[in-house]
Amino acid sequence: MKSIIVIYDDLLELDRTEVAYQGETQLKSIVKSLMADYPMSEKAEVYNKITQSLVYAYSRDRKGNITEIERYVPKRPTRPKATTTPDPKFPKRMTFWMNNAVYDRLDNVRGHRASFVRKAVEEKLERDGDPLPIDPCPKVEGHPDRRYHRMFKNLPQSIRTYDARSTYRSPLTIVKTPENLWRVSYGEYSTQQGAPSTENKDLLSALEWLDIWIKKYGNKWIVGKVIKDEEK
Repeated sequence: MKSIIVIYDDLLELDRTEVAYQGETQLKSIVKSLMADYPMSEKAEVYNKITQSLVYAYSRDRKGNITEIERYVPKRPTRPKATTTPDPKFPKRMTFWMNNAVYDRLDNVRGHRASFVRKAVEEKLERDGDPLPIDPCPKVEGHPDRRYHRMFKNLPQSIRTYDARSTYRSPLTIVKTPENLWRVSYGEYSTQQGAPSTENKDLLSALEWLDIWIKKYGNKWIVGKVIKDEEK
């Protein structure tokens, strides 16, 4: 380890020396030796050469003994407290008391209590003939079928392909033909038996077929190799 030792008297800096040492015991002996060269020295500070941060600080008593007066202890990083960001669609918050029966019913819908209560209030207002006005800027909902997202997440973006000459990466390719058919493959679409290529009217079905192929062959396609159950 390398550090910089700075020697002080009661007012001024007397010396600044770069040293290398193996441990705290050796460092302390080096500090004691340097302070002995300056009879007027009273304090020594040790700084990390790279970060320039204070590591140790020593002082000398009347008997000439070197004692540690300060030690740098790195602080453990603290995780920030999690904050809940309110939905801008619902900027207000309301808290109310309830009896045990109502609480037990709401406890069964934990995680959705707020939306459950809001929906109940909306239905009550509609029954009373005073419905809430229609939101002029409704939130745009995502695709209702989340299976597409899960399938794309599980499929690798590319696979290794070996054609008896070289090994290369074949990217996931999705093409829609003029006949409204989905061609999903790794690399170029091919009708070769066992190739990672399929054609289907439904994109989800084509993706599911490719997922089955990945589970059979892994992430590598050896051109010409066919799983035994496909040879039948």
